[in-house]
Amino acid sequence: MLEPLRGAAIGMIAVTMVAILGEWVFFSPEQLAKAGFNPGNASLAWALSGLANSTVWLIFGAFMFAMGYEKTGLGRRIALLPATTGGSVQSLASSTLSPSC
Repeated sequence: MLEPLRGAAIGMIAVTMVAILGEWVFFSPEQLAKAGFNPGNASLAWALSGLANSTVWLIFGAFMFAMGYEKTGLGRRIALLPATTGGSVQSLASSTLSPSC
């Protein structure tokens, strides 16, 4: 049975298609006629230019941290840490509900 492709595979296919078809799709005849213009290099640079944005890497890093928290159970352990060291539910509730001065 057929299954959909993963997002990473679709992204790689899209970058490859842009790099291959860039000469016929993205550049005007004037750009192609310029001396020293290499459509292969220009289309590859255009296809990979999105990876130079720092926001892309920030989101990628956040996803990696989230996957790490989920796989190792670190988030659950951090959440349960006050309950295990607090002693009783009453002392835990009073410490969280009391106003800090």
